[in-house]
Amino acid sequence: IILIKIFKEFNMKKYLQSLITISGLIILISSSAFFLSNSDIKNERFSSQVRESKTSFNLPLKPSELVKKSQSSEIRIELFEPEIQTDNSNSLKNISDKISHFTLNKNNLQFINETKPEKILLPVKNYDGSELILELVRVEIFHNEFKAFYGADNSKQQVNFDKGVHYRGIIKNYKNSIAAISIFKEGIMGLMSSETGNFVIGPVSEKDKYFTDQYVFYNDRDLKIKNELVNCAVTEQQEILYDFLEKKKNKSHSHNHFPESDSMVINCSTPVKIYMEARYDVLVSFGGDLGTTLSYMAGFFNQMATIYANESIPIVFFQYFVWGPADPYGNHQDILTYLSDFNSLRAGSFPAIGDLGMFIMTRPIFPSFNGYAIQIGGLCGPGRTCAQNLMASYNNFPVYSWTVSLATHELGHLMGSVHTHSCVWPGGPIDKCVVTAETTPCYNGAAVPQVGTIMSYCQAPNGLGIDFTLGFGTLPGNAIRAHHNYWCNNCQAMPVELISFSSEIYNNNVVLNWSTAVELNNSGFDIERSYNGDDYKKINFIQGNGNSNSQLNYTFTDKNLNSGLYKYRLKQIDYNGNFEYFNLDNSVSIGTPGKITLNQNYPNPFNPVTNISFEISSNAKISLKIYDLSGKLINTLISDIEYNSGYYSISFNGSNLSSGIYFYNLEVNGISYIKKMSLIK
Repeated sequence: IILIKIFKEFNMKKYLQSLITISGLIILISSSAFFLSNSDIKNERFSSQVRESKTSFNLPLKPSELVKKSQSSEIRIELFEPEIQTDNSNSLKNISDKISHFTLNKNNLQFINETKPEKILLPVKNYDGSELILELVRVEIFHNEFKAFYGADNSKQQVNFDKGVHYRGIIKNYKNSIAAISIFKEGIMGLMSSETGNFVIGPVSEKDKYFTDQYVFYNDRDLKIKNELVNCAVTEQQEILYDFLEKKKNKSHSHNHFPESDSMVINCSTPVKIYMEARYDVLVSFGGDLGTTLSYMAGFFNQMATIYANESIPIVFFQYFVWGPADPYGNHQDILTYLSDFNSLRAGSFPAIGDLGMFIMTRPIFPSFNGYAIQIGGLCGPGRTCAQNLMASYNNFPVYSWTVSLATHELGHLMGSVHTHSCVWPGGPIDKCVVTAETTPCYNGAAVPQVGTIMSYCQAPNGLGIDFTLGFGTLPGNAIRAHHNYWCNNCQAMPVELISFSSEIYNNNVVLNWSTAVELNNSGFDIERSYNGDDYKKINFIQGNGNSNSQLNYTFTDKNLNSGLYKYRLKQIDYNGNFEYFNLDNSVSIGTPGKITLNQNYPNPFNPVTNISFEISSNAKISLKIYDLSGKLINTLISDIEYNSGYYSISFNGSNLSSGIYFYNLEVNGISYIKKMSLIK
């Protein structure tokens, strides 16, 4: 009751401050996220509205589709050397008895880094001698404006690092499997999943050195240690989604908008740009090696993005900042304080630094929560941040699946989903791996062990683990896709605000003029033209100005057009490849010339190509010939051909001629029109 009153009476900032002072109450309801409904906010805001202007649909392919549709020849690469047993191998048996040990073939590692093959087959030996074959296709995980920084806020420097070669795909012959492999100059990181479990490939790290010569491959279901990165919480929710869900529970909302059995379709390809910020202790945990720290996060992001791609949800790595040699976040005993500090520091920087922000730390495991999201559905703001503990290794043993599970889960909150054990879902909790304050309003039974999806707690002691191939599950996945659609179609600033688009006609030339009031990530404009009802064709490209808040004016002249009816449109393209169309309201008519005219060639002087244009007022037999100063015929461009009335342009190439004065003679029904031109080489 006290918590509910806090939610009602305080805004989010006051709530964050007050919540810190009542940490005892939080612990009493550990593992919970708190939800309120607001019936004043209508669920219709989540309807799948699409802009009148079209957007490109380059959605990420599911890993299985990516492999199937790749046209590249696959290369089998033996990257893993035969099993090596060492003293360290025996020491790992207290973690798992079912571990495959190997070293890397350094020559093949170098080959992949240098040639970056498009499609590879990567065999991996399991602990029992069986072989898994990974079918992988190279992917790009970075935004084209990605930047990495190191230092302090007022003195940070952009840094370069080994971004790696990233692959996504499947385990061959394993239905519904997924795989993500990142290959760097110093080593590899890999995570794959099938119905049999989540498999990890990674180095057994040493003090002050993450990438070593010893690697392991294992199924995380075979671990003897428990996943300590389990509990998470959410401070606030986006009421839109939950009002939406409440009405769906009461069957008063159209199933067409939020299907329970089929995956909702993403109707906009714009990827969610992710900003990551690492506390200084993350750098320390990698031995102070900045390059390794940055590379690890790239591999970690690839694994997380693969799970989202399997749900057709586009995310991209936009910016990464590593603090050093200190940070302003202090040493706290709860993750909420870190999240509050991070949110206060960065809230005003979104979306310039990214659409959503993730704060990463490597603090000792907190007794309550190790992941925290500022709100459910944060893409439209104001809460766009989450925080989580990172565990790159457990006693030097790689445990990517734990970190990836938590990070994907926390980001899933910001992307629009509650926990699966919450009562807000139609029909009640989707799973009952744990029973928390979110579950008890509609379920008072015992926890039920089962394999869970990303937004569950099924990696907790009473669960059987998280199956990454299940992704978010239908309802949570649809909640995320619904929120993405709403954000994409309602909350993003329009890339370009066009305030005018007009045309002028000069003889057979059309001048197009347009002006913009605002530009955001504007790469430029394709100019497209339709002639006499034909399909639009690109005729030119005018570069945009990136970002601007002031009026900018553009012009383009379409020259030497034939008689006919023309339509024009602008295809505005942003740096992500997304586009919008802006149509010229009126058609442009180029009529019949009133007389016969031979125009001066252009350019003149020329070297070596020029254009000769002419106009004829009625159908006529035409000849066009080139002569030198002596009157010698040099070239015949048109020889007694019947032309309809209209405007014409002929290209002349003088590359085989010497510099000098030449004449071109247009003969129309026996009457000559002559002009001279200069070739200067």
